[in-house]
Amino acid sequence: MISEEIIAKLPKEEQEKFKKHRNAFLELLRKRTDYKEIEERYEELKEMEVPKMFNTLEEIAKRDREKAKVEGKLEERREFEIRILSKRFGNQLTEEIKDKIRKADEKTIDYIGDNLLEITIEDLKELLK
Repeated sequence: MISEEIIAKLPKEEQEKFKKHRNAFLELLRKRTDYKEIEERYEELKEMEVPKMFNTLEEIAKRDREKAKVEGKLEERREFEIRILSKRFGNQLTEEIKDKIRKADEKTIDYIGDNLLEITIEDLKELLK
């Protein structure tokens, strides 16, 4: 673990090298990831001690992985509902309606899922406006 106390004991030249490497790492991470929070917290991360910086980055990455997992499950539900509705409505379930289902929020997907057997094609069109 490298703390600011340890860095302070290094010769000035080594301190500068360390800071350059740390900043280069953060810049690379910022450019190569989709982590919006890293972008927003870049200056704060740049000033952190290295262990705390890595812990913070790991927390951000963990939240992003969990969010992706939830979004993946929602995507599976959307596709499941499209398959069932396609069997119910055949050609009436147009590509336009399928696309709207794929873009629908979780609340709408929950409603459709809860009402798969009762919902009419007209109800579905109205819901997805």
